[in-house]
Amino acid sequence: MKKQIHELLGFTPEQYGNYIERLWLNWAEARCANNPIWWQNIISSPSINRWFNAELEMNEQRFIQKVRRYENADTITTVDYVKCYSDCVNDIFNIYPKPLIDAAKPKNLGEVYHFKKIILMSPINRN
Repeated sequence: MKKQIHELLGFTPEQYGNYIERLWLNWAEARCANNPIWWQNIISSPSINRWFNAELEMNEQRFIQKVRRYENADTITTVDYVKCYSDCVNDIFNIYPKPLIDAAKPKNLGEVYHFKKIILMSPINRN
């Protein structure tokens, strides 16, 4: 394949990098049960990041295999490539490395914290 993936998608290298970063952050968020500490642990884990990048590479290779024969076709647009790419890489949301995710889970997940009552000042509440 002569063209880079970002060229097929009609992205600049920066846009492609941003797309991959959003994919990574959204994937991590889907694994953390809306717990910001767990999410931070996931995105900062080198082992989870390596796993994600390896899976992404496999999905991108699948994309390349699918579109290779259409690279010079006049009837295939960047919209078609983006749809195919999204279908291939979004499969990553269906899998995850359970042992690595469990290792990133905060130890106190599920504990209830009690905080002192805090009164916030706002334009509506000036007491």
